[in-house]
Amino acid sequence: MRVTFLVPNYSPSIGGAQLLVQRVAEGLVARHGHHVVVVTTDALRAPGGADPGVIEAREDWIGGVHVRREPVARRTHSLLRDLRRLGRRLHVYRTGTNTMLVAGPLGRKLAVTALGAGRHSDAVVGVGAPSATLWWAGVVGRRTPAAVVALPLLHISERPQRSWVLRSLRRVDGVAVATGFEQDWLSQHGVPGDRTAVLPPGCDPTQFPQVEPSAARERLGLTDRPTVGFLGRMAAHKGVDTLVDAMRTVWTERPDVQLLLAGERTGWDLAATLDRLGPEERDRVVWRESVTEADKCWILAASDVVAFPSRSESFGMVTLEAWCARRPVVAGDIPAVRSLIRPGADGDLVPPGDAAALAVALDSLLGDPARRQAYGAAGRLRVESEFAWDHVVDLWHAFLVGAVERASTTSSAAATIGAG
Repeated sequence: MRVTFLVPNYSPSIGGAQLLVQRVAEGLVARHGHHVVVVTTDALRAPGGADPGVIEAREDWIGGVHVRREPVARRTHSLLRDLRRLGRRLHVYRTGTNTMLVAGPLGRKLAVTALGAGRHSDAVVGVGAPSATLWWAGVVGRRTPAAVVALPLLHISERPQRSWVLRSLRRVDGVAVATGFEQDWLSQHGVPGDRTAVLPPGCDPTQFPQVEPSAARERLGLTDRPTVGFLGRMAAHKGVDTLVDAMRTVWTERPDVQLLLAGERTGWDLAATLDRLGPEERDRVVWRESVTEADKCWILAASDVVAFPSRSESFGMVTLEAWCARRPVVAGDIPAVRSLIRPGADGDLVPPGDAAALAVALDSLLGDPARRQAYGAAGRLRVESEFAWDHVVDLWHAFLVGAVERASTTSSAAATIGAG
């Protein structure tokens, strides 16, 4: 089977969506012998952002996957950002509105390449909503015989979904969702349940060896002291501001605890949040901006507790990675994460944005080594049984085969009706 993924960014760009698509694409090649093409941009970071960066290689083979990169329409995105700034000043544009024109990626060459790849594919997977790549997948499907599959990665709790996104999801041959909550939500909004499948991201436990926190802290050059860790982009919706405020309360009882923040900066101003801290508090915070995939296991292993106070997620990949490292998680109680964590068994949930509740949960786990160990061990077992990449890839294979069969049946039925 020939499969094409349309995705805004791809390796060596770093991010949860990029990793998910890469592992699935490479797994489909290695385990099932499919021919997989990824059509993406030349952007290292968000294509619609002020500084998308550039990946020079326009065509590449990575892990057996054919990667084709086309330029982002940078001048177009720059003009759109200027128009949004003007709209905000005139109070005709709402800050934070996420649309296809905001997210991108826009580019004529990218659209043409996507259409060309789709003509030679059995299935086309559009990734990300409201990214243009999801919309293009529908266009390709209308102009080719390929089955159209959506991997929307919906942040349902963040904002209302765009109407065109829901219309697109109702029309495609299959929708891959990360959680049962997302599946139920789509069903309530008119997406046929027999076309959706819960295909969560996976994790590779073998990349997370069992390491004592003190040994990991030594490797990272950190002070050997109790550590609360955060791993993720420094974005507004990630709840880093809530975490910093919670730590100020934790420090009143546990001044020896350090906060390890690991992740790249975004347009959100982390410095302004850290400026609220006094000098002694600021000395207890370590920020590692440059984080590679190889660094993750050491950052998580260095943490006695992993904080994940996000206010909006499509899944919550950090939870799986923390479990791989046998570390307990305290997370924001949002629908996607609530579908994953079992409170009292493998993690704790607190109301998103509630610094006081987060402080209580962190303090409780820091003072209970036995419960930390139990949570981490339970999480590790769940990853090994439910979220190993081989298992996830096999689910994707069966899902794509079903979508292609469904599209073929629909085409045959339409042809029969037309002939009659």
